[in-house]
Amino acid sequence: MNADPDGGNEEGLTMTKTERETLLERFQRMKAQEGLVDIKFHLGQVSETTTEAVCGQVNKLLDKVADGKVQMLSKWSDLRRAA
Repeated sequence: MNADPDGGNEEGLTMTKTERETLLERFQRMKAQEGLVDIKFHLGQVSETTTEAVCGQVNKLLDKVADGKVQMLSKWSDLRRAA
């Protein structure tokens, strides 16, 4: 089975990306276009969640940021952008 550039394959099936793949692509784009250097998440009890669930929540949050549906409450003092 060979995937085509449109996200499908020669059998006509559509390949869906995982939340992790979607987040990775987004971070790669942010690195190239906006100078993203690093991002870390503190997950707390990792036994209570999955990587896919965390990535899904981060994707939802970043979608809301992109849609202008969030309001900045304060800035963290360690926020820096690469030149």
